[in-house]
Amino acid sequence: MPLKWRPCERRGDGSFEGGLGSHSFCLVYQQKTGGYGDGQWIWSLSGMPHNARVPLLGFAASAEEAKRVASEAFDVWLERSGLRIARTCPSGLTHLGDQLTDRASAS
Repeated sequence: MPLKWRPCERRGDGSFEGGLGSHSFCLVYQQKTGGYGDGQWIWSLSGMPHNARVPLLGFAASAEEAKRVASEAFDVWLERSGLRIARTCPSGLTHLGDQLTDRASAS
């Protein structure tokens, strides 16, 4: 499942936040410090338990490529962690949301 992306207004620098529902846990931004990698886009998944077989940080040539690779890394992380996205409706039938759940309880 691809992450949902929106501009990261709190940074004000053209970066993007990715996540599910109101939970943001991925940031895509452009390196502009003048050092190595200047101009590259960086993606970073945070607030998730580390899984040695899944990268949580990477580089890309464009914002769209960084968002695509971050979404793919998230999907691999979900699979290897034994989790999946479950559609939930915590407050009655008004708003559907996304929630992480293990595969056994989501069936």
